[in-house]
Amino acid sequence: IKNKKRGNVMYHTALFFYIDGTLISERTGKIPESAIKAIEKAGEHGCLTFINTGRTYFFVPIALKQISFDGFLCGCGTHIISRLLDDTSKELHTLYHRPIPKKESLEIIEKLQECNIDGVLEGECFNYFSHENSRFEQINQIRDSFSGNVTGSAHFFDDPDICADKFVIWTDEKSDITTFLEFAKKKHYDIIDRRFGFYEAVPEGHSKATAIEYILKQFNLTKEHAYVFGDSANDLPMFTCVKNTIAMGEYDPVLTPYISYITKTVEDDGIFYALQHLGFI
Repeated sequence: IKNKKRGNVMYHTALFFYIDGTLISERTGKIPESAIKAIEKAGEHGCLTFINTGRTYFFVPIALKQISFDGFLCGCGTHIISRLLDDTSKELHTLYHRPIPKKESLEIIEKLQECNIDGVLEGECFNYFSHENSRFEQINQIRDSFSGNVTGSAHFFDDPDICADKFVIWTDEKSDITTFLEFAKKKHYDIIDRRFGFYEAVPEGHSKATAIEYILKQFNLTKEHAYVFGDSANDLPMFTCVKNTIAMGEYDPVLTPYISYITKTVEDDGIFYALQHLGFI
């Protein structure tokens, strides 16, 4: 992509948004109408807009896919989907995808069972689960959450076409987490401890930060042109990647050293308020 122009609009900035607590209220489960209008207006005023999430594309809520984002950076940088500046159809194209090979997915499942750990393999088109109800209620809730919120349905570990991008696991006192972490390290996964027995596993060298860097390179922008919006400890890779960092009115204190601006909460129209403050709308 050699230019930064689509139609009559010259693009000068890239905005990267987290989902839960930033775009979607964790109290109401909805996206404020003000946020939708602000994002669309920012696009008209020269901003490229992206979702940057640990979720795979399959698990991005339908409501977000209906907004005119320029792209989705999914699975902690393992899958990057974007519109192209010179494509007037505004269709989404896969720019980068790093799936887990099927053989390795099966090895992961076998090791989970051996170590008495349960988890979810997360893919572009499906999430994959054990057939049995899990002793971890979080997994049962994820499997039961597909009614209307995301496209598709639950698939299972014995799916002959299993194709995952990353995975998450839950552990307890019955689990052999030490053995599993040694296995994951040998397989070149970065393991993120989300606390309380919950871990996220991403192929080595992938993160929300690498996704931002990839997009900026594709669109001939620098980190000075990038603005990130978030509220969670999960957003730390974004907040340490660029200097223009916007935290929502309620945010995890771990972000504090890296925040350049604090907006209002998502429920109080925080995205609209921030984009207006920054002069993007």
